Amino acid sequence: DQHDPNLSAFLSDLRRLGWREEANLTLVPRYTQTPADLASHAQELLSRNLAALVTIGVPATRSAKEARSSVPIVFGAVLDPVGNDIVANLTQPEGNLTGIVYLEETIPKIIEVAKELSPQTKGIAHLFEPAARGTERAVGRELADASDAAGRLGLTYRAFPTSVVDDIRRN
Repeated sequence: DQHDPNLSAFLSDLRRLGWREEANLTLVPRYTQTPADLASHAQELLSRNLAALVTIGVPATRSAKEARSSVPIVFGAVLDPVGNDIVANLTQPEGNLTGIVYLEETIPKIIEVAKELSPQTKGIAHLFEPAARGTERAVGRELADASDAAGRLGLTYRAFPTSVVDDIRRN
């Protein structure tokens, strides 16, 4: 977990809640870059005797859902789970899916707060993960909302698709 800040934060919170690896918790992390790997990881993990599966992002969550298991799936960092066909309803997600929703309304608010904290700011650079399979519409809305918010505040706005560290260095 020392190499993945998201996993480190997740484990820290689990420890705070009394969960400990090798005592009452077993982690089986999987990392991938391809949809085919996501599907095979979901099948493999859901074939185990799991108490729950935690997914991050739309592609991983969709792969777990499509694997059709009764194992509870807890998702995080999912932009528009209704629009991305993860759940039919936010207030009562059906079946074995629940999670933390990333609402596109947060992007304009983040830009407003950035401007309030630093009134001399002239522009916003938005690093975003390029649209994964099925997320194109939600990512497009996110970028449009961010651009609109920046424009309303008189800020220049540039978006940079970024999926790996090398993309950040290149941009």
